[in-house]
Amino acid sequence: MQYIACAKTDKGILESINEDCIAYFSKIQNKTKTLLMIVCDGVGGLSYGEVASHCLVQEFYRWFSLLDERIFQSKKWERRIIEQWKTLLSYVNRKLKHIGKKHFSMIGTTLSALIIYKNTYILLHVGDSRVYKINHFVQQISKDHTLYEKNKRGLLYCFNPDKEKEKHILTQCVGVTSRLEPYIRVGKLKKSTSFLLCSDGFYQKLKRNEIKMYFSPKYCRKREQICYGLSACIRLVKEREEKDNISAAVVTCR
Repeated sequence: MQYIACAKTDKGILESINEDCIAYFSKIQNKTKTLLMIVCDGVGGLSYGEVASHCLVQEFYRWFSLLDERIFQSKKWERRIIEQWKTLLSYVNRKLKHIGKKHFSMIGTTLSALIIYKNTYILLHVGDSRVYKINHFVQQISKDHTLYEKNKRGLLYCFNPDKEKEKHILTQCVGVTSRLEPYIRVGKLKKSTSFLLCSDGFYQKLKRNEIKMYFSPKYCRKREQICYGLSACIRLVKEREEKDNISAAVVTCR
């Protein structure tokens, strides 16, 4: 399977610092290209958000660079990757808390990480960044860790007047939450599928049909087309007065 990827970030119309951090890395494992994509959003309102997001991406890159290709020879390689990710996430969570205490502050970030090997993908997710799978339609495959999503299960939720505010209140955040319970998903991958990983500043002012228009696999046959779509969407959300940092990464599998 062939992967075509691109990532872009913008500090937005008001922010002086870009607290988002995005990256994608690839290498050959067992003669097969393996791809890792990450989007982290340093949590607004907390100090050193950019430190937290960059630290988490760096730790995942270090893990990926040392990843032994023999792990993929196991029939249960997905489980082994997930176990390693949980260990890594726990380590970074403690590390960010230690840095925060050192600076008498709180340091936090969201995380959306996706690894693709052959026809399988694994998603690890904490916070309110998002991951979409795009083929014939747009499907959100991550779950928001927000007070809004948590309260949706409540019987009296329809009477809550503060629903819009709850969409921006995180229930989990790397570096802040004591006991992380990341959302994990393993899925099979078909050709002609795109994945969009993005911060909330990217998706909040975009409609699903706009995401499909720019990132449907049939429109993303070349890297230049993906990069154009990302640039166009960033311009669009800035015109709609999005005040947060704006970041996204897209991969098309062909």
